[in-house]
Amino acid sequence: MFKSFLCILCFFVLIQVVGSQRFSPPPTLHHNRVQNDTINQYNENGDRTGFWTDYFRNDNPRYEGNFKDGRPIGKFKYFFPEGGLRAELVHIDGKETVQATFYHRGRNNNTMAEGQYVDRKKHGLWRFFNNRGDLMMKNYFHYDENHGVWKTFYRSGQLMEKVTYHYGEKKGEWKQYYQNGQVRLSANYDKDLLNGKYTMYYENGNKMIDGYFYNNLEHKRWTHIAHNGEIEKIIVYEKGEVVEENIFIEGLDVDTPPIRPGNNPYEDIYEGLF
Repeated sequence: MFKSFLCILCFFVLIQVVGSQRFSPPPTLHHNRVQNDTINQYNENGDRTGFWTDYFRNDNPRYEGNFKDGRPIGKFKYFFPEGGLRAELVHIDGKETVQATFYHRGRNNNTMAEGQYVDRKKHGLWRFFNNRGDLMMKNYFHYDENHGVWKTFYRSGQLMEKVTYHYGEKKGEWKQYYQNGQVRLSANYDKDLLNGKYTMYYENGNKMIDGYFYNNLEHKRWTHIAHNGEIEKIIVYEKGEVVEENIFIEGLDVDTPPIRPGNNPYEDIYEGLF
């Protein structure tokens, strides 16, 4: 369970790595393999022109593509040092738009991510896949800022989670789902902070926790409910501070906290994703 949680965190790091990829081809290393009169040429203004390529020290190709007046045009291919396609970037002539596809390392070389750069920034819909080819995430960007509805999926294709961003901040509905499609969590963000009603459900649809957040702090009445529908405990908060607590079922693990940002005791939702 914890391993899967770490995997999902690693994948969010991967999004940032993909987003930081520079899609201007690097200068040639002037490897002996590329010294001839038909490739890696400059025009009279000193700009790269025509077909360019380069190789790693092990003689495997590093990248290949075409230039026009010093600007990349058409499809560029990038490769891993050990071989295998790393990325394909399609440059649209006359525009600062690049259609990008990144690939996983390994024998299958499946797609890892695909989307579009505008002015060198992620823009619009990006899709991310695990190394089995399963769609994991559909994320929207506005010039590198998270913007729009972000969705995460189970390997089965069932929706796992969706959260809405507004120019880099979480805003509006946040929901998580069980693999059977039942809502697991329902909450709301405002300016990147949890605010308003917060409800968690059992897999059968019955309520587990019913509470309220104020700027990421538990607030007002929180009710914890057993599988059979009986109330286990009620806690009243005032902006994160407990002002009243009533326990109705003895033996309850009273230390189990509700979900807070960065503190998720229910990370098993990510089981089966990878």
